[in-house]
Amino acid sequence: MKAIIVDDELDIIAPILERYMQKYAADIELCGQADNVEDAYQMILSQKPDLVFLDVEIGSETGFDLLKKFAEPDFMVVFVTGFEKYAARAIRLGALDFLQKPVDQEEFVEVIQKVRKERNKREYKKQIELVIEAFNNLKQNVRPSRLSIPDSEGILFIDIEKLIRLEAEGINTQFFLKEESRKIISSRNIGTYIPQLEPYGEFMKTHRSHLINLKEVRRYLRGDKSVVMTDRAEIPVSEQYREELLMRLRKL
Repeated sequence: MKAIIVDDELDIIAPILERYMQKYAADIELCGQADNVEDAYQMILSQKPDLVFLDVEIGSETGFDLLKKFAEPDFMVVFVTGFEKYAARAIRLGALDFLQKPVDQEEFVEVIQKVRKERNKREYKKQIELVIEAFNNLKQNVRPSRLSIPDSEGILFIDIEKLIRLEAEGINTQFFLKEESRKIISSRNIGTYIPQLEPYGEFMKTHRSHLINLKEVRRYLRGDKSVVMTDRAEIPVSEQYREELLMRLRKL
């Protein structure tokens, strides 16, 4: 697997990624580095990498500006970014992988494992389009309308307004949507989706295995300490969440 690094702080980030690749990903060959969008674009055309470690902020431009130059990206992307809340939320909504600076070796190993596992199941064009759309919307305080879910077949894109609830299923997550009868299982755990849905005030965790859309609650059962959803499922409410749940339901 061939990789390049695109970052305007190559002197800082490149030695770290190189060291991690040598130690934990010997099958990845570093074939180039670029510190600006134009050089990165030309390098991708000439080197044809399988993987691009891509910074979000690159001088006066962004990694998204680079991605928009490719009508059909045929390389995988791992974003490498500082704490940028809009970028992080957008990347999560697109189900793409990212490393936060300073890059931690355990996170690096985890991300590389995901890249290998999902290498042939990606729909990068749609994912990248969603990330760019989400990033632009979040910067304008507009909530993105879609969420991408990696499953056994690839990536599924859903409308967030149709989401009723999420339920943990081992290390996976099951999604329940309005007017959707098929079983939708994400290959990622439910904890992945809590920060993704945080900007949407109607979503709330009620139990370690459940995240619900408060607008889809039909009834609160005080005696059973649970809620009944519009899909007729009865969802438990842990004691630590009951007071907050009732307060938020009253405000809807």
